[in-house]
Amino acid sequence: MIRYSEAASGAGLQGYQPRSKMPITAPENFHDCQDADHRLRGLEQTLRREVMRCIRVLERQWEIDLPRPDIRIDLRGTAAGQAQLQNAVLRFNSQMLAEYGGEFIDSTVPHEVAHLAVYRIFGRRARPHGQEWRQLMLQLGASPERCHQYRVQPTRRLKRFIYRCSCRLHRVTSIRHHRAQRGTRYVCTRCRGRLRYVKAPPTREQGPRRAVA
Repeated sequence: MIRYSEAASGAGLQGYQPRSKMPITAPENFHDCQDADHRLRGLEQTLRREVMRCIRVLERQWEIDLPRPDIRIDLRGTAAGQAQLQNAVLRFNSQMLAEYGGEFIDSTVPHEVAHLAVYRIFGRRARPHGQEWRQLMLQLGASPERCHQYRVQPTRRLKRFIYRCSCRLHRVTSIRHHRAQRGTRYVCTRCRGRLRYVKAPPTREQGPRRAVA
């Protein structure tokens, strides 16, 4: 698991200790649901405070003013966090926060704040996980790891439908298929031809499920 570096140094970092893992178990009854909701709200507040702490550390380090991001705990799927750089939005995975608690906060918050700060300090020329990002991660006392190692429940796989344009076949998700049936027009990015419904996806006996290029 990703943990803070014990050798981190920099202004505002002395005496900082990473928070311990605080897992949340699945509730079994009404009172457990209440306890889980209360604990999750506490974790969300802790996450927001940690975002602001990281921002203040980097502001002191670089003597600049960083934007106060819009913090959203609504991310789903396998991504732990996401930084929308131009509009200063930080999104975090609510499922991982609930399951991994303080460990998730200690690793993911500095990861995303560092992305936001790199964009403001170095501009677009900096690589997403390049030298500048690693430098800021160390200044925040965090291990500069690109990817998390949390186990997550797989997201549901959407059914796909076969559509045809002038040059090839397309596998369209059920969401777009239903929109197309209600009148939404989709076109091929290559030939600009309109996509027209052909048939439902083949079964295992009929052929592979791999998308047609």
